[in-house]
Amino acid sequence: MLSACSASGVTKPAETTETAEASAIPENTSGLTSPNHFNAATLSGVGYSDAYFDDHDVTIINIWSTTCPPCIAEMPELTEFMHGLPDNVQLITWCLDGEYYTERAESIIGDAGYDGVTLTSGDGDLETLLYELMYTPTTLFVDCDGNIIGDALIGSPRNFAAAYTELTNNALKAIGKEEMP
Repeated sequence: MLSACSASGVTKPAETTETAEASAIPENTSGLTSPNHFNAATLSGVGYSDAYFDDHDVTIINIWSTTCPPCIAEMPELTEFMHGLPDNVQLITWCLDGEYYTERAESIIGDAGYDGVTLTSGDGDLETLLYELMYTPTTLFVDCDGNIIGDALIGSPRNFAAAYTELTNNALKAIGKEEMP
């Protein structure tokens, strides 16, 4: 049996094993390791793991650093976008150098008004993913099991809200969920 990604916890039986396996994991065209299994530290000092993906159909992971001007410049738009997300979609950030430059990272997100989760380090799949990244910002869209859906967004788009809305809707559509307005 497969469990659908939803807060309701409703389990749906698979029609056939072959069909279920083919549709269970969305296509990852990014070539990056999906963050299926990890434990991480956050900027606020609270632990975070892949288990926190369970309550959302899609998790958006914005990966940035304190030395990346485009990352810093997009943070207010990222914050505004986050506050408009439906309940089944969450946005978190991962500051690659936040473990070492905590005060700078806190200042950047504070200035932007960002009040969400910011990862600063991690093990398992996050550690593997760290060594695969080539650029910041990089944004991933993952399902409730941490599987990357589609392509990673590399760089900061010109029309931030439209690009993020389109990619979020693509991710929702890929897992059979209702799109954002």
